[in-house]
Amino acid sequence: MAMDERRRYREQPNARKDVPFVPFGFANEEWEIFKNKMKGGDEIRRMSSPPGSWSRLSGWEGYVLIRGQNIIWQMVTRIN
Repeated sequence: MAMDERRRYREQPNARKDVPFVPFGFANEEWEIFKNKMKGGDEIRRMSSPPGSWSRLSGWEGYVLIRGQNIIWQMVTRIN
């Protein structure tokens, strides 16, 4: 969820007020670790399992840090 979406969400009466208002909420520490692994020339790509995996309750999505041809680090942001 983008920060502007989070801002709108927080304004709603039923919003959870305990979620930290930082990128990735409770997973912010993991995001900071992810960012600290980066070096010049690296790429961050958003990844997701195939659509059929979600209907089989084995879906996932997140981000991977790519250096050259290799995945250096990954951060899963959603599973079902």
